[in-house]
Amino acid sequence: MAFDGTSVWIANQFSDTVTKLRPSDGARVGTFAVGKRPLGIAFDGSSIWVTDNRSNDVARLRAEDGEPLGTFPVGEAPAAGMTGSSPSLPRLFSVAIVATR
Repeated sequence: MAFDGTSVWIANQFSDTVTKLRPSDGARVGTFAVGKRPLGIAFDGSSIWVTDNRSNDVARLRAEDGEPLGTFPVGEAPAAGMTGSSPSLPRLFSVAIVATR
C-alpha cells in the first residue's frame, strides 16, 4: 500500500492490477493493469512504482491518472518492501527492489 498525498494505492496480486482509493471514504477512483503478481508499491513524488513478482519487472504509473509510464526489468521475482518516496529511479531501486533469486 502507498499514499501519494491524495490517494491510497493498493496492489492486487491475483488480478494483476493496482487500485487507487480516495482515503476520505474508501471510494475506488480507478483500477489499473500492471505486470504479473504485483506485490510492492511506492510513491516517489510523482509516480507510483509497482514490483511485478512474476513479470520480473517494475511498472511505473503516473500518480495523477494511473497512465503507464514504463516497465523496467529488475531481476527474478522482485518482492514487496517498497516504502516511502525517492527523487530518482536509481535510489528507488537501491532502497526497494529485491530480486529473490
